[in-house]
Amino acid sequence: MQSARNTLPEEPPGDVTCGIDWARDDHAVSVVNARGREICRRSVEHSAAGLRELLAVLARNGAREAAIERTDGPVVDALLSAGITVVVISPNQLKNLRGRYGSAGNKDDRFDAYVLADTLRTDRARLRPLIPDSPATVALRRACRARKDLVSHRVGVTNQLRAHLHNVFPAAAGLFAQALTGMAGRWWAGRLGDRLGHERLLPAALAIAAAGMAGLFWLASPVAVIAGMGLFGLGFGALQNATFTLMINRMPESGFGTASAIWNLAYDAGYGAGPAAFGVFVGVTGYPIAFALSALLMVVALPLTRRPRPAAAARSARSGKRGEVVIQDRHRPLGRGVPGSGDELGAQPVE
Repeated sequence: MQSARNTLPEEPPGDVTCGIDWARDDHAVSVVNARGREICRRSVEHSAAGLRELLAVLARNGAREAAIERTDGPVVDALLSAGITVVVISPNQLKNLRGRYGSAGNKDDRFDAYVLADTLRTDRARLRPLIPDSPATVALRRACRARKDLVSHRVGVTNQLRAHLHNVFPAAAGLFAQALTGMAGRWWAGRLGDRLGHERLLPAALAIAAAGMAGLFWLASPVAVIAGMGLFGLGFGALQNATFTLMINRMPESGFGTASAIWNLAYDAGYGAGPAAFGVFVGVTGYPIAFALSALLMVVALPLTRRPRPAAAARSARSGKRGEVVIQDRHRPLGRGVPGSGDELGAQPVE
């Protein structure tokens, strides 16, 4: 808004002045006569109906001048459109003017509206009215105001998103790492298990999974969460492959389907009961201690993976040219025995 100096008349029209304390939800209105007495005090809502009520109050009391703390906004636009002379008194000026009327200095909307109205009555020579802008300027001002609101909203949403990602992103990245390392663990267990024996992978796989679970104790560290989930996925994937293969190898071919069904039933039951039990621990101890207890349980189970292997049973027998029977270890390919270990395998003649 443009301002012009000393254009207010010496006496207010109708010998009354108005003060409006603007707020977000409602506005306090005060009308003062020529002797400084308040003749009207109202509060109107910040809505279209409330602005119409404000103009009706001013019209009933014959007020043609209004003092307010801001230079723009729906209230100022409504006053100018109705032909009301608008005078701006800044919030800093209003803060200093309160001392004229009392020493308490408390902020009160109705009292501030009265101070604005009375200051417009007594300090007219030092105040300047607003001059309405052209339509193009009004449109530009509204566009700028809308942009300011949108930018403020964007900043707020961005800060909220950043805060949420700060809390959940390590966990999301950790789940992704677990999925990737889980696939790598299954491939690693399959390749090494065919060469060295699947039973030999169980202690290492369980130890790796326990180490990853223990790393989740430091939930405040994104690096620890992602690394822990990755290690857990690697060990868990290896355990899946190794245990499934061992069950198949220890069953005759006629029981492969039963072995697969039992393994999958046990896996599904564990996948359901495990999180439920973990949730109980979390409710009592919190996440860090629950992860630490889970890792401890895995460590306690390590000795169970080092039991002596059962004697290799014959899987297939084939007749050779010299009456030979081929006995193949279910845990090692043909001809891959370690010399001197007692488990050399291959074609063995039948006495």
